[in-house]
Amino acid sequence: KLRIFARELSEEEDEERRKKGYVYTPQIIVDELAPISAYEVALTRISAEIAQDAVDFAKELIGEEGAHLEAISAGIGSAFEEFVESNPDGTAEDFAQYLSISTAPNAVEAFEYVNRFNQLFEKIENMGLTETELSISRRNILSRLKVDGLRGREMIEFFDSFVLANETELSLFN
Repeated sequence: KLRIFARELSEEEDEERRKKGYVYTPQIIVDELAPISAYEVALTRISAEIAQDAVDFAKELIGEEGAHLEAISAGIGSAFEEFVESNPDGTAEDFAQYLSISTAPNAVEAFEYVNRFNQLFEKIENMGLTETELSISRRNILSRLKVDGLRGREMIEFFDSFVLANETELSLFN
């Protein structure tokens, strides 16, 4: 779930904003079951429009309550199985490169899924989160994908490598 609840600045925060010209309110949420108040952010910190765009995109991609996650995981998993058959010693980085150049139907489908997740991460990043908050958000989202052989750190490395492989591919053709 992507949770963002905007709130008005407190008197102290408003005073700080007037004195300094800005206000910083740390909002690092590690526990997925934190109370709603833990997800509140000051209105001046994150644009409601940009946040809503990210939430809408996430709902479209992942589905209500994660309804699409099983199909997405299966799609990426099928491409990963094909990759492992021909590259038993391949790394997450190698898999990312494979998806960026393969024309196999499962690889193309997985490429599209991964590309859409990276679009979601860009939208979340555009909200103005800190690097730590963005990292936590990415980790929480990616932890919901269940692909045998790509769990935890490997999944994060794969997504990081996918961005680099995709950028390399684009620069080769420009």
